[in-house]
Amino acid sequence: MSEPTISVVVIAHRRTSYLPEALRSLERQTRPPDEVVVVEDNPPYGRPSVAVPALPHVWENRGDLGPAGAKFARGLASARGEVVAFLEDDDRFVPEKLGHVAEVFAQHPDVVFLRHRLQFIGPDGSPRPPTSRIRFHPEGPVPPVPSAMSRGLMTLNMSAMAVRRRTYLPALRFYGGENPSSDVLTYWLSAYLGGTAWYSPRPLTEYRFHPGNVSRTHEIEVTLRSYEFARTLAETAPPGTPAQRLARSVERSQRVGAAMAAGRRPTPNELAGQLWDAAVRLSAVHVLRVYTVYRHWKGREGVVDGTPAPAG
Repeated sequence: MSEPTISVVVIAHRRTSYLPEALRSLERQTRPPDEVVVVEDNPPYGRPSVAVPALPHVWENRGDLGPAGAKFARGLASARGEVVAFLEDDDRFVPEKLGHVAEVFAQHPDVVFLRHRLQFIGPDGSPRPPTSRIRFHPEGPVPPVPSAMSRGLMTLNMSAMAVRRRTYLPALRFYGGENPSSDVLTYWLSAYLGGTAWYSPRPLTEYRFHPGNVSRTHEIEVTLRSYEFARTLAETAPPGTPAQRLARSVERSQRVGAAMAAGRRPTPNELAGQLWDAAVRLSAVHVLRVYTVYRHWKGREGVVDGTPAPAG
């Protein structure tokens, strides 16, 4: 199969300090991108906030897009490449990244989603020791199961993702609004849309830890939006499919968290499902999600069985 064309969508959210570094990392690629699409909201709007890259590019700077999900959808819709890789403004691609992405998508036409390991760096760009507890997983496809999320194979940062663009265009509506959890939703969509998710253990993106990380400031929004999407999948996916099993697993942890928030003891069935996810599958991520939901709803008035009363 011939090598696909590749667009890189750069998402910049109310900061520009690291954006020039991100763009320079694209200029250093051994396999250059066919197109760079920058979607940002850094005043003054209407023009690029930093120097443009020496690559074919499209640049949108506007103030009417949400943090991550809306920019993700805008960039995916605007790109023209067969494959789209995403880069957040504070991260960097290693020079070999796009060459590897092109190779995987060319050799495996069933793959619609690729995720790879991260190399961690500090605010100044210096290497940091790995903080991930991902157990080794070989290069290759990953089944759509909750344990893939708990092991970190299919979440944790948009800059480690690439997708087959045409597969996701019909599902752009899921990324709208204030949704900042595009990485999780995109993996779930790979199962829902019937495509294969691929994991590479190669650290092809440098992920920067610094005080302004967007992913550190929207944890509750990520959790609640993820549950909304899981509920949609659970209602629409054919019974018995991997997509439905994945959605039901996340939905079970929501029900336990809702019971805790409402001061109600979870039912045996609710606990059994949660224990299966958290203990048998060693999915600590489900326990953390339950705790996040519990903290969010604790003490709020008008909560009935974990569901907030309508405003007004």
